[in-house]
Amino acid sequence: MSKLLKRVGKKTIKFQIDVRVEKVDVNIKFPCQLFIIWKRGPRNRETKKVDMDLNTGSATFNEDLSLTATLFQDTKTKKFQEKKSTFTTVIVTPKGNKIAGACDFDVSTYPNQGLSGTGILVS
Repeated sequence: MSKLLKRVGKKTIKFQIDVRVEKVDVNIKFPCQLFIIWKRGPRNRETKKVDMDLNTGSATFNEDLSLTATLFQDTKTKKFQEKKSTFTTVIVTPKGNKIAGACDFDVSTYPNQGLSGTGILVS
């Protein structure tokens, strides 16, 4: 089904989605840097590169990322249509960048639940 047909009978609402990346736990035994890419369609946002703490097995970012997204709300049910984005953890080494992992995230989840400013743990 085309995107246009999926949007018939839908109301468009723009949202600014704010995400705070606090820390990432990764089982790595060598010194490196990590960064996070948040991708939504052709747009993406990246955190700064952070050194991996080998003692704790984590990298602490404490960084905010923002994206603007247009969500489509069904005029009858008031539910928003799914809008996928992806968080990718990237390892930076002298030999090049490697993907440590990725997590899909539906940005319509929280407006559908009527939530604003709530924290979640993405694993």
